[in-house]
Amino acid sequence: MLKVSEYDVIVVGGGSAGAVAAIAAARNGASTLLIERYGFLGGAITGQYIIGLKSFFNTRGEQIVGGIPQEIVDRVIKLGGSPGHIRDRFWVACGSTTPLDPATLKYVLDEMAAEAGVELLFHTFAINTVVSKNTVRGVEITNKSGRQIVLGKVIIDATGDGDIAAWAGAPYEKGGKDGRMMQVSLIVRVGNVQKDKLISYIKENPDDFIIGEDPYSGLTRELVVPRLKDFSEAPEIGGFFRLVRKAVEKGEMHPFSPRGGVNILISPMKEEAYVYGTNIVDIDGTNAWDLSRAEVELRKQAFILVGFLRKYIPGFEESYLIDVAPQVGIRETRRIIGEYVLTAEDVIEGRKFDDVVAKGSNPVDLHSPEDPRKIIHKFVKGGGSYDIPYRCLIPKGIDNLLVAGRCISATHEGMASARTAVTCMATGQAAGTAAALSVKEGVTPRRLDVSKLQKTLREQGVILYGVH
Repeated sequence: MLKVSEYDVIVVGGGSAGAVAAIAAARNGASTLLIERYGFLGGAITGQYIIGLKSFFNTRGEQIVGGIPQEIVDRVIKLGGSPGHIRDRFWVACGSTTPLDPATLKYVLDEMAAEAGVELLFHTFAINTVVSKNTVRGVEITNKSGRQIVLGKVIIDATGDGDIAAWAGAPYEKGGKDGRMMQVSLIVRVGNVQKDKLISYIKENPDDFIIGEDPYSGLTRELVVPRLKDFSEAPEIGGFFRLVRKAVEKGEMHPFSPRGGVNILISPMKEEAYVYGTNIVDIDGTNAWDLSRAEVELRKQAFILVGFLRKYIPGFEESYLIDVAPQVGIRETRRIIGEYVLTAEDVIEGRKFDDVVAKGSNPVDLHSPEDPRKIIHKFVKGGGSYDIPYRCLIPKGIDNLLVAGRCISATHEGMASARTAVTCMATGQAAGTAAALSVKEGVTPRRLDVSKLQKTLREQGVILYGVH
């Protein structure tokens, strides 16, 4: 007989959305279990090394995400793991970039979860759902202790892939019109990087970099280039196109790098950098065979990339590989269809909704499913932000279930904006708070009074109004 445990709220997935959702639920009085397959929290930030968090601010310079996500940043800063929010003078598509050290973030999330009273269950996979009359009652899990059933009054699917919602019978979509999903990548961490040499090269070759891309920032290439002083202003650098082209022609670099260049994310730690310069297409992140193929191919590309860095990129001559991200970076899998579907038009027009529970400002960031070198950006008009309605967190046809993070209800292009870690954190706080309030009120999340949810979120530092 399977062991059974009961909680008010069960969060499946401890990534940026799930970790924040669990902390929010517990802080609002719910007994909360957080289930995570790895031995740490943080998801894409700590597991995929997406260390440059985008869009705490819009391009106008207005902060649009606060609450628990901002508290996380503040605590990482105090431990020396982040310089804080930086207006990105290169990759000016996002309003701001906030570099976070993954190891420091793991510790901070552990501490915040413990302080809130979250029960953590690491090294555990959800394998099925317990459903009765279109209502999710619990989750079947497996780990070293065997198979178990955990029951909850509200379940939050923060798996990124929408596993729980899909298994429960919620409708979902994958990919664009042809079903193909965005490309998959892998990031490497490199040490002994001489950042002064790197910045000197950029100053001397500004035409080889992506600068002043956002039309609403007011920062043209001509304005940005003279301001290049140090890496406090450039946490992420995209370019090196001529060097990549030269290396590919000589057979010293693979031809699958983003836009035909590489992206360097400057670590908060001395002489350390994270580099994105690998890609593979036609991978389904919900298919273990595809994931296995991607891991092997991208590690191969990663080692070619490191050799290229040493030979071609100034400042990397004596660098060495510290490690490769624990898992490949998945940009898109299932998108659960909810009571409202966020669209590209909502993002681009900066639309506002009466049931707003989170905000985003990242551009539609489409990494082509066909060509690993192709990336398309569509920006929020006027450099503002858009609202994410509570309805995007409520799956159609299934009760006692909320979704948070990458798998919220959105189109292929809408998700290409809302998938970023900061926006995922924001939807996580909304979902966790909604779950706890639903338990208190004795209603399903679908029946929760949104005005009460909004009031609670604002009292806890969430930014819903007063910005473009």
